[in-house]
Amino acid sequence: YIIPVTVTNGSLVRTADFTLTVNMQTAPGAPTGLSASSQANGNISLSWTPPANTGGSAITNYRVYRSTVSGGETFFASVGITTTYLNTGLTNGVTYYYKVAAENAIGIGSVSNEASAISVASPPGAPTNLTSSASVTGNQITLNWLAPSSDGGAPITNYKIYRGTSSGSETLLTTTGNVLTYVDTGLSYATTYYYKVSAVNAAGISVLSNETNSTTAGVPSAPVNLTSSATS
Repeated sequence: YIIPVTVTNGSLVRTADFTLTVNMQTAPGAPTGLSASSQANGNISLSWTPPANTGGSAITNYRVYRSTVSGGETFFASVGITTTYLNTGLTNGVTYYYKVAAENAIGIGSVSNEASAISVASPPGAPTNLTSSASVTGNQITLNWLAPSSDGGAPITNYKIYRGTSSGSETLLTTTGNVLTYVDTGLSYATTYYYKVSAVNAAGISVLSNETNSTTAGVPSAPVNLTSSATS
Protein backbone atom coordinates (compact mmCIF):
# COMPACT_ATOMS: atom_id res chain seq x y z
CA TYR A 1 0.00 0.00 0.00
CA ILE A 2 1.15 3.59 -0.75
CA ILE A 3 -0.10 6.12 1.79
CA PRO A 4 0.29 9.89 1.19
CA VAL A 5 1.17 11.86 4.35
CA THR A 6 0.90 15.66 4.66
CA VAL A 7 2.70 17.58 7.44
CA THR A 8 1.73 21.25 8.11
CA ASN A 9 3.77 23.65 10.24
CA GLY A 10 2.31 27.12 10.00
CA SER A 11 2.65 28.12 6.39
CA LEU A 12 5.04 25.25 5.69
CA VAL A 13 3.39 22.20 4.11
CA ARG A 14 5.24 19.02 3.21
CA THR A 15 3.70 15.98 1.47
CA ALA A 16 5.34 12.56 1.08
CA ASP A 17 4.29 9.05 0.10
CA PHE A 18 5.01 6.11 2.40
CA THR A 19 4.90 2.45 1.32
CA LEU A 20 3.25 0.04 3.78
CA THR A 21 3.72 -3.67 3.17
CA VAL A 22 1.14 -6.00 4.76
CA ASN A 23 1.75 -9.75 4.92
CA MET A 24 -1.70 -11.30 4.56
CA GLN A 25 -1.63 -14.93 5.82
CA THR A 26 -4.33 -17.46 4.97
CA ALA A 27 -5.02 -21.16 5.27
CA PRO A 28 -2.97 -23.20 2.78
CA GLY A 29 -4.14 -24.33 -0.62
CA ALA A 30 -5.17 -27.89 -1.40
CA PRO A 31 -2.57 -30.68 -1.68
CA THR A 32 -2.32 -32.09 -5.19
CA GLY A 33 -1.64 -35.43 -6.84
CA LEU A 34 -3.16 -37.60 -4.12
CA SER A 35 -2.81 -41.28 -5.03
CA ALA A 36 -3.78 -44.50 -3.22
CA SER A 37 -2.40 -47.99 -3.81
CA SER A 38 -3.09 -51.43 -2.37
CA GLN A 39 -0.27 -52.95 -0.33
CA ALA A 40 0.42 -56.32 1.29
CA ASN A 41 -1.55 -57.42 4.35
CA GLY A 42 -4.63 -55.48 3.31
CA ASN A 43 -3.02 -52.06 3.79
CA ILE A 44 -3.43 -48.98 1.56
CA SER A 45 -0.67 -46.40 1.07
CA LEU A 46 -1.33 -42.73 0.27
CA SER A 47 1.02 -40.12 -1.18
CA TRP A 48 0.50 -36.49 -2.22
CA THR A 49 2.26 -33.27 -3.14
CA PRO A 50 2.25 -30.23 -0.82
CA PRO A 51 0.11 -27.23 -1.80
CA ALA A 52 1.69 -24.73 -4.14
CA ASN A 53 0.42 -21.99 -1.81
CA THR A 54 1.16 -22.39 1.90
CA GLY A 55 -0.90 -19.31 2.74
CA GLY A 56 2.17 -17.45 3.92
CA SER A 57 2.52 -19.67 6.99
CA ALA A 58 4.37 -22.95 7.32
CA ILE A 59 2.33 -26.13 7.04
CA THR A 60 2.12 -27.85 10.43
CA ASN A 61 -0.04 -30.88 9.70
CA TYR A 62 -1.91 -32.89 7.10
CA ARG A 63 -5.39 -34.26 7.73
CA VAL A 64 -6.59 -37.48 6.07
CA TYR A 65 -10.27 -37.97 5.27
CA ARG A 66 -11.68 -41.42 4.49
CA SER A 67 -14.89 -43.15 3.45
CA THR A 68 -16.17 -46.33 1.83
CA VAL A 69 -18.37 -44.19 -0.44
CA SER A 70 -17.06 -41.79 -3.07
CA GLY A 71 -17.55 -38.21 -1.92
CA GLY A 72 -18.43 -39.25 1.63
CA GLU A 73 -15.02 -38.68 3.23
CA THR A 74 -14.93 -37.52 6.84
CA PHE A 75 -11.95 -36.71 9.04
CA PHE A 76 -9.95 -39.85 9.86
CA ALA A 77 -6.43 -38.96 11.06
CA SER A 78 -3.87 -36.20 11.56
CA VAL A 79 -0.52 -37.40 10.24
CA GLY A 80 1.88 -34.51 10.89
CA ILE A 81 4.28 -32.97 8.38
CA THR A 82 4.55 -35.82 5.89
CA THR A 83 3.35 -36.50 2.38
CA THR A 84 2.76 -40.24 2.79
CA TYR A 85 0.50 -42.33 4.98
CA LEU A 86 -0.08 -46.09 5.40
CA ASN A 87 -3.63 -46.99 6.38
CA THR A 88 -3.65 -50.34 8.21
CA GLY A 89 -6.28 -52.55 9.84
CA LEU A 90 -8.66 -52.40 6.87
CA THR A 91 -11.37 -54.86 5.83
CA ASN A 92 -10.35 -57.20 3.03
CA GLY A 93 -12.11 -56.59 -0.30
CA VAL A 94 -13.47 -53.12 0.57
CA THR A 95 -12.79 -50.01 -1.56
CA TYR A 96 -11.67 -47.01 0.49
CA TYR A 97 -11.84 -43.38 -0.71
CA TYR A 98 -9.53 -40.63 0.53
CA LYS A 99 -8.91 -36.88 0.47
CA VAL A 100 -6.19 -34.85 2.21
CA ALA A 101 -6.04 -31.27 3.52
CA ALA A 102 -3.09 -29.19 4.71
CA GLU A 103 -3.12 -27.17 7.92
CA ASN A 104 -1.12 -24.15 9.11
CA ALA A 105 -1.32 -21.71 12.03
CA ILE A 106 -4.19 -19.88 10.32
CA GLY A 107 -6.42 -22.85 9.63
CA ILE A 108 -7.25 -25.87 7.48
CA GLY A 109 -7.09 -25.57 3.73
CA SER A 110 -9.23 -27.05 0.98
CA VAL A 111 -9.21 -30.81 0.44
CA SER A 112 -7.28 -32.48 -2.36
CA ASN A 113 -8.51 -34.58 -5.22
CA GLU A 114 -10.10 -37.91 -4.30
CA ALA A 115 -8.18 -41.21 -4.57
CA SER A 116 -9.28 -44.78 -3.90
CA ALA A 117 -7.92 -48.32 -3.61
CA ILE A 118 -9.16 -51.78 -2.63
CA SER A 119 -7.86 -53.45 0.53
CA VAL A 120 -6.41 -56.77 -0.65
CA ALA A 121 -5.29 -59.40 1.86
CA SER A 122 -2.18 -61.56 1.46
CA PRO A 123 -1.60 -65.11 2.68
CA PRO A 124 -0.58 -65.12 6.34
CA GLY A 125 2.95 -65.47 7.61
CA ALA A 126 4.31 -68.85 8.66
CA PRO A 127 3.38 -70.32 12.05
CA THR A 128 6.32 -70.22 14.45
CA ASN A 129 7.85 -72.25 17.28
CA LEU A 130 6.41 -75.59 16.15
CA THR A 131 7.24 -78.26 18.76
CA SER A 132 6.36 -81.93 19.16
CA SER A 133 6.32 -84.42 22.02
CA ALA A 134 5.68 -88.15 21.95
CA SER A 135 3.60 -89.93 24.53
CA VAL A 136 5.74 -92.17 26.73
CA THR A 137 3.04 -94.82 26.96
CA GLY A 138 1.30 -94.72 23.59
CA ASN A 139 1.71 -94.30 19.85
CA GLN A 140 0.79 -90.61 19.55
CA ILE A 141 2.58 -87.26 19.15
CA THR A 142 1.29 -83.86 20.28
CA LEU A 143 2.11 -80.74 18.24
CA ASN A 144 2.01 -77.13 19.47
CA TRP A 145 2.80 -73.89 17.60
CA LEU A 146 2.31 -70.13 17.67
CA ALA A 147 0.14 -68.12 15.31
CA PRO A 148 1.91 -66.13 12.54
CA SER A 149 3.04 -62.62 13.42
CA SER A 150 0.93 -61.38 10.47
CA ASP A 151 -2.48 -62.70 9.41
CA GLY A 152 -2.05 -61.06 5.98
CA GLY A 153 -4.97 -58.70 6.50
CA ALA A 154 -7.62 -61.44 6.77
CA PRO A 155 -8.45 -63.71 9.72
CA ILE A 156 -6.75 -67.10 9.90
CA THR A 157 -9.35 -69.83 9.36
CA ASN A 158 -7.34 -73.07 9.38
CA TYR A 159 -3.99 -74.74 9.86
CA LYS A 160 -2.59 -77.52 7.68
CA ILE A 161 -0.49 -80.28 9.24
CA TYR A 162 2.23 -81.96 7.17
CA ARG A 163 3.96 -85.20 8.19
CA GLY A 164 6.78 -87.41 6.95
CA THR A 165 9.12 -90.14 8.20
CA SER A 166 12.28 -88.35 7.05
CA SER A 167 13.41 -84.74 7.23
CA GLY A 168 11.95 -82.63 4.41
CA SER A 169 9.56 -85.35 3.21
CA GLU A 170 6.40 -83.94 4.81
CA THR A 171 3.13 -84.18 2.89
CA LEU A 172 -0.33 -82.96 3.89
CA LEU A 173 -1.77 -85.01 6.73
CA THR A 174 -4.85 -83.05 7.75
CA THR A 175 -6.46 -79.59 8.02
CA THR A 176 -7.56 -78.33 11.42
CA GLY A 177 -9.59 -75.34 12.50
CA ASN A 178 -8.12 -72.16 13.96
CA VAL A 179 -6.33 -73.98 16.80
CA LEU A 180 -2.72 -74.07 17.95
CA THR A 181 -2.36 -77.74 18.88
CA TYR A 182 -2.91 -81.14 17.28
CA VAL A 183 -2.60 -84.74 18.51
CA ASP A 184 -1.47 -87.25 15.88
CA THR A 185 -2.67 -90.71 16.92
CA GLY A 186 -2.44 -94.28 15.65
CA LEU A 187 1.28 -94.05 14.85
CA SER A 188 3.76 -96.87 14.51
CA TYR A 189 5.85 -97.72 17.54
CA ALA A 190 9.53 -96.74 17.68
CA THR A 191 9.26 -94.51 14.60
CA THR A 192 10.48 -90.94 14.11
CA TYR A 193 7.93 -88.57 12.55
CA TYR A 194 8.70 -85.13 11.09
CA TYR A 195 6.16 -82.28 10.97
CA LYS A 196 5.55 -78.81 9.54
CA VAL A 197 2.49 -76.54 9.74
CA SER A 198 1.03 -73.81 7.53
CA ALA A 199 -1.67 -71.18 8.16
CA VAL A 200 -4.67 -70.45 5.93
CA ASN A 201 -6.76 -67.30 5.36
CA ALA A 202 -9.10 -66.13 2.60
CA ALA A 203 -6.14 -65.07 0.45
CA GLY A 204 -4.29 -68.39 0.55
CA ILE A 205 -1.84 -70.64 2.37
CA SER A 206 1.30 -69.48 4.16
CA VAL A 207 4.79 -70.83 3.75
CA LEU A 208 5.62 -73.73 6.04
CA SER A 209 6.73 -73.41 9.63
CA ASN A 210 9.96 -74.73 11.08
CA GLU A 211 10.32 -78.51 11.12
CA THR A 212 10.05 -80.60 14.28
CA ASN A 213 10.31 -84.31 14.98
CA SER A 214 9.61 -86.85 17.71
CA THR A 215 10.01 -90.61 18.07
CA THR A 216 7.17 -92.75 19.32
CA ALA A 217 7.69 -95.18 22.19
CA GLY A 218 8.98 -98.68 21.49
CA VAL A 219 6.80 -101.76 21.33
CA PRO A 220 5.88 -102.77 24.89
CA SER A 221 7.89 -105.68 26.25
CA ALA A 222 6.16 -109.01 26.73
CA PRO A 223 4.99 -109.77 30.23
CA VAL A 224 7.42 -111.93 32.23
CA ASN A 225 7.14 -114.44 35.06
CA LEU A 226 3.63 -115.45 34.12
CA THR A 227 2.41 -118.01 36.63
CA SER A 228 -0.72 -119.98 37.13
CA SER A 229 -2.23 -121.98 39.92
CA ALA A 230 -5.10 -124.40 40.12
CA THR A 231 -7.87 -123.94 42.62
CA SER A 232 -10.07 -126.62 43.99
